[in-house]
Amino acid sequence: MADTVFFFIGSVSKTFTALLLQDMVERGKMKLDDPVGKYLPKSVKMPVHGDQEISLLDLATHAAGLPTDPNNTSGKDVREQYETYTVENMYQFFV
Repeated sequence: MADTVFFFIGSVSKTFTALLLQDMVERGKMKLDDPVGKYLPKSVKMPVHGDQEISLLDLATHAAGLPTDPNNTSGKDVREQYETYTVENMYQFFV
């Protein structure tokens, strides 16, 4: 990792994520109304918003009711908090 250069791309990633979702929907691999939990390991309990399962469309349009930032980060500053956050941390956040 000593030769790795990190870049914070921030909200730009939202555009690419939405485009990838659109591509998967157009190819019939996913549906916008699919619950997010369909694509997570069975051990991960995705929260609900109101009484509805959170869908891919909810995530893409920021209507899922999830907090802006998880409450289980660690690190001396915001940069380190993002750099050290793992998929496992995300799964634990949903528990």
